[in-house]
Amino acid sequence: MARRPMVLLVDDEIAILQVVSDLLESAGYEVATASDGEAALRNLRAREPDAVVLDVMLPHKSGLDVVREMRSDPALARTPVVLMTAVPWSTDAEPAHGCVVVHKPFTVERLLGAIEGLLRERTG
Repeated sequence: MARRPMVLLVDDEIAILQVVSDLLESAGYEVATASDGEAALRNLRAREPDAVVLDVMLPHKSGLDVVREMRSDPALARTPVVLMTAVPWSTDAEPAHGCVVVHKPFTVERLLGAIEGLLRERTG
């Protein structure tokens, strides 16, 4: 049996963690969660997920700080990231470091499409 792709889901809102985690699991992903930027980095280094779904506004370290640290770490630099934000923000205003930006509220199709697209790019 093939291994299910693992997604690290990071958001400080418990309801979003639960709903999106259930959504990802029902779509066939293994899911790990974290609720702040520091925990996200610990999980990233311990689990090496196939992709990360990361809120921009997090306690302790923002999602953008997490991405900057990922991109400077050779072991994590190529990990695909979907950035979630409720703030009107464009990738032109702030470097997205190769991430896909999904605005909250998002549709199931938009989130899954972003993850699947990044995983396809990674595996070529």
